[in-house]
Amino acid sequence: MIAEVRNPSAIVPLLAGCTGFAVLGVVIGNSRQRADQAERLLASEKATQEAEARTQVYAERARMAREIHDILAHTLSAQIVGLESARLLLRRGAASEAVLQQIEQAQKLAREGLDDTRQAVLSLRGDARPTVEAVRALAQNAHAKVAVDGVAEALTPEAGLAVERTVREALTNVRKHAPGSAVRIRLAYSAEQVEVEVCDSGSTAPPTLHDTGTGYGLAGLRERAELLGGKLDAGPMGEGFRVWLTLPR
Repeated sequence: MIAEVRNPSAIVPLLAGCTGFAVLGVVIGNSRQRADQAERLLASEKATQEAEARTQVYAERARMAREIHDILAHTLSAQIVGLESARLLLRRGAASEAVLQQIEQAQKLAREGLDDTRQAVLSLRGDARPTVEAVRALAQNAHAKVAVDGVAEALTPEAGLAVERTVREALTNVRKHAPGSAVRIRLAYSAEQVEVEVCDSGSTAPPTLHDTGTGYGLAGLRERAELLGGKLDAGPMGEGFRVWLTLPR
């Protein structure tokens, strides 16, 4: 049995109040839902930022490991070459002046290793010396000829260091495997890429220090080039050997 409503006009405020409470509940519920979504979104963004930061840290650690490896591999390998040469000279009864020359060369390589370390630190900080300047200095020490094609614009620290490391390793290999051969370095700039090519004419004398060093120099340079989107080729060319690096601009 439906109760009789004695005062119908009193129902209107009651219904309005109930409707208002219902609307308020919906609004509060939506607000809480939006707040929860916003909180989850912030947490997701924070997790993404932390993951990106960890990725950058790991990438920087990997880069530092490559730099340390390349510096030690080059410096220690070159010193072994010089000291082994001095040992062979002593066993053959060579003049003391010739032995002293090899020892002094090993000392020079040690100083160059320290300089390489400083240059690597500068590169890791986002600063590096001009690539052409570095290549010319290396060529002068190795009595190699240098040709520069195109406009020598600034490279990124990573690309510049890759070019310098390639030239260093190529010249070290010449000293080890083809002593006395003529060496030519070509550095070419274009709108799309930068190239560096180190070629030697080969040596008529058999290498006496072919078994020294780590043997991982070219492999490490190839890995470095690929990480930068480039390519490194190395192999015989005529009677000599060629190392050729290409990197995108």
